[in-house]
Amino acid sequence: MKKSIWPKVITTLLIVLPILYALLGFFLAPFLLKKAVEEKAAGMIGHEITLGKVKINPLEFTLDAENVAVNDPDRGPVLSLQRLFVDFEISSLFMDTIVVAKVVLEQPWINVVLAKNGDLNLAKLAPPPGEKQEEQPPAKQKPLLIESIAIRDASLLFEDLSSEQPIRHIFEPINIELEQVSTRINALGLSEIRIDTEQNEKVLVKSQFSLEPVRLRSQISIEGMSLARLNPHLTDAIPVRVGRGRFGMQGRLMMDHITQGPDAVYFQGGLQLSDVSLIDKTEHPVLEFINLDVPTLDLSLSDQVVAIERIALKGLSLETGIDEQGRPIHLPPASPGETAAAAPTKETQALKFYLGEFTISDGYIKYDDRSITPAVHQELSNLQMRLGNISNTESDTAQFHVETTVNSTGNVIADGHLRPFAADPDIELTLKLADYDLIKVSAYAGRFIGYEIDRGLLGLDASYKVNGTKLEATHDIKFSNFTLGADVESPDAIKAPIKLGLSLLTDSQNRITLNLPVEGDLASPEFSLESVIRKSFTNLITKLVSSPFSILGNIAGVKADNLDYVGFYPGAAQLTDEEQNKLINISNALKDRPQLILTIHPGVDKKTDMLALKTRRFDMEVEQMTNGKRHGHDPKVLKKLYKKEFGSKEYDLKLNNFREKSADLDNPEVRFIEALRQDLIERQPVEEKMLEELADRRVQNVQDFLLQKAEIDKERVKIGKRKNGDLTETGIISNKFSVTSK
Repeated sequence: MKKSIWPKVITTLLIVLPILYALLGFFLAPFLLKKAVEEKAAGMIGHEITLGKVKINPLEFTLDAENVAVNDPDRGPVLSLQRLFVDFEISSLFMDTIVVAKVVLEQPWINVVLAKNGDLNLAKLAPPPGEKQEEQPPAKQKPLLIESIAIRDASLLFEDLSSEQPIRHIFEPINIELEQVSTRINALGLSEIRIDTEQNEKVLVKSQFSLEPVRLRSQISIEGMSLARLNPHLTDAIPVRVGRGRFGMQGRLMMDHITQGPDAVYFQGGLQLSDVSLIDKTEHPVLEFINLDVPTLDLSLSDQVVAIERIALKGLSLETGIDEQGRPIHLPPASPGETAAAAPTKETQALKFYLGEFTISDGYIKYDDRSITPAVHQELSNLQMRLGNISNTESDTAQFHVETTVNSTGNVIADGHLRPFAADPDIELTLKLADYDLIKVSAYAGRFIGYEIDRGLLGLDASYKVNGTKLEATHDIKFSNFTLGADVESPDAIKAPIKLGLSLLTDSQNRITLNLPVEGDLASPEFSLESVIRKSFTNLITKLVSSPFSILGNIAGVKADNLDYVGFYPGAAQLTDEEQNKLINISNALKDRPQLILTIHPGVDKKTDMLALKTRRFDMEVEQMTNGKRHGHDPKVLKKLYKKEFGSKEYDLKLNNFREKSADLDNPEVRFIEALRQDLIERQPVEEKMLEELADRRVQNVQDFLLQKAEIDKERVKIGKRKNGDLTETGIISNKFSVTSK
């Protein structure tokens, strides 16, 4: 019987096939794989692909490739890695899930380029779309499970060529660990991404995720990320650069893909900015702060809600102001034809925002006004601010409190509330300022009131209310040790006698107290708070100087009626008791207004005073002629003197004429005698210079009384130019007063 050869064949195959399998796997498969990748795959993506040494272990089902590179034909390398290792579980071919035990990428290098036209170089790696074919129901495929993916010492180079200046960022080393990456439904994988740069920047992201459905739960930690990385992205329209600063963030990110509706994205955590310095083009610090801390931030993109518990800014240092043309310093000039930003639409307003509290501690602000000569420098130090309950909900009211020191001496406290997003804005503010040194704003005084300030401290108690567009404000202002300096020629100075007005307000303690109410319509194009305050101040000064003796009367506690003159009986220079009391009241007021000078103007009423002088002279002559036995109204004396002065014939003629004209009058005899008296008085020889002497005696008596009895300083009582006296309703002659400032 012939022996069968199959046992030998089978034995030979069992020996040869493994050897052949090993030979093909170890030697031919790497060659074929390298050739296929470098030729066919490269053609599919339009990039050159090169592989170095390729090893395949058909026994362990592992792939080990070295020096893998993908090159852009125009720009060179896009992707490279020193080593790619894949460990495939052959047993999974007979299971319901394809399993890859391990994937390792060592020292991968990725170059991401954003071209000038906005195209991304990595987008070119996608194969070009083929001809559209009739859609077929997707074939059922086994799910894939990669038990471990390790990316070690990776480098990412990002280049932005779309801006005027090319931008380059490099992040290295990057280490990523992924576990249980699976396309199975609800299968959870783990990942860890770690970046540690040479600049001591640290990024750590630990996640749980699933690919079907897409779901992500991540713990994120960023430490010491350099803010200087932003500089290449800042255009010339932004006049500052980041000098230094670090960014940190810790939090939890959750994302769920929702088939019907927007994806659910939620972040909860905190962030910090530390040791931040923004510099101008000369590298001078513009804004600095020690730390900005946001401990709790809740962000929900699906619900369109941002909620922040607190923002704390510590150690703020800010330099700002306006330049010689009145433009804000460190802000770009407005472009020609630039229009205001469009009003937000309902879509942009959909995001709900809430901030529980914003605080500033240990702040410092320097403000320079270079639009005025000399420039004005203001400093706010030890700035403490709290702004609470801030939201873009119309009904919510934000509260604020500010405390600071101005120029090392002035203490400021501001409190209030506002509803910035209300249809009709509702704002209330109270502002208190104490011991502010006015020397710092002497340049403003020169420009707007025409005088420099030699010294003085300012106190202010102001309140502002805005309801809709209506503004109502009060300003209770107090000056202490206030002294004006040299005159300043300024076209912007208010047209009012400032010095006199302020002297009327300056008391014996060198203090000024005044109140300036302000109101206006914020919607009016002509409205300006500065111009409204200036107008109110001008009106106040004008009112003061137009009725200075009303102020003096208020100070003395008496009615202001008739305080602006001293009265004399016609022809007399003696002060009556009533007028002496008036002078006492005026002197008391002057003592409380030490900057005022009282000027007395000599004056007579020519007709009334001349008649009084002639009358006195006539009566004195009658007494001398009769040795005091008769007086100037005696009929016998008057008849005798009349005949002597005018003649008997004239006397008879006057008598006859009077009888004819006064036949129907009562007491015609008395009237005739009085007519004789008036004719004799008019005949008295009184010269004009006697009126001047009368005026001089009057003013001298007033001056002597004020200096001696009322004890007013000599330099504060002056004799002015002559003015006509007025005959008052009470029959006395007024000599006018005026006041001026020292």
